[in-house]
Amino acid sequence: MFAEAPVGIVDIGSNSVRLVVYSGATRSPSIIFNEKVNAGLGREVARSGALDERAQEQALRALRRFRLLTRQMEVARLRVVATAAVRDASNGGAFLEKIRDVGLEAEVISGAEEGRLAGLGVASGIPQANGIAADLGGGSLELVEVADASAGRSVSLPLGVLRLAALPREKKAFASAVAEAVAAAGFTASAAGRCFYMVGGSWRTLARLDMYLTNHPLPITHQHALAPERPGELADIAEKLGKEDWARFPALSPTRAATLPLAARLLAALAGALQPDQLVVSSFGIREGLLYDALEPKVRRLDPLIEAAREAGAGAGRFAQHGERLDAWIAPLFDDAPEAAR
Repeated sequence: MFAEAPVGIVDIGSNSVRLVVYSGATRSPSIIFNEKVNAGLGREVARSGALDERAQEQALRALRRFRLLTRQMEVARLRVVATAAVRDASNGGAFLEKIRDVGLEAEVISGAEEGRLAGLGVASGIPQANGIAADLGGGSLELVEVADASAGRSVSLPLGVLRLAALPREKKAFASAVAEAVAAAGFTASAAGRCFYMVGGSWRTLARLDMYLTNHPLPITHQHALAPERPGELADIAEKLGKEDWARFPALSPTRAATLPLAARLLAALAGALQPDQLVVSSFGIREGLLYDALEPKVRRLDPLIEAAREAGAGAGRFAQHGERLDAWIAPLFDDAPEAAR
């Protein structure tokens, strides 16, 4: 069905180790395989400074499985990246050696590069994005300027969900601590009059909770929008949820239950510090940014929605050019503005 050989990315994060295989290195690649293991590599880093031995072994088991799977799927190109947990841990180098013994070569990405790639991921999925993207992981939070389908300055802050418990528990003090970190990075009010783009599993879970509570008609988190005051309301709700409540929300991951209230508090504090007009979810992040970064400039400029439709048509239709010809044939029937025509 797809014109190119599959490509894969293994993302070794503070919370999870994930393998995503895409249909190819195209402008709008389809995901054909997605699996993660919640190894929790970063759980002990903030306290002890080192990766936990049990978490390492769980991560290595996942990596052995991922190596086998990518061979069976005949993945043409596989990139393995490690972020905050491995980057910050005193035994991160030793863990990289263990990964080599598995047969994989992992690349440790700096905080600034992680932010840049997250920003490119947002630009890949939302070409018109203009504002600040924030990638929330277990060990760190990356802030990056996004505009003109590219990423600008970025900073990595030690505000990952596994580290938020160390901040003051009182709401105003928590918000002040976040605002101070944002100010020190030179990002205060940097989203004023623009959007704030939410990247990361914790914030997607928060968006699903909002969609459930508001009876949102479509179960699609990508580009789901929240008002800047909404995260504070959701934090209050998330703090009151018990196990039986999570069981009633099939779209929510119970593994996020412990950290979701803090993730919501962080989002509320960031909205206050950055002053965006709107909060927008991006399902595209560092992994899609890695693919987008490798594309030629002329391919980057293509519209991802149109390219996805063309790929689907090429796979399902007998003649690839039929979509273009049908569009040209029916277009005169409508007096559409460019966005509607798209």
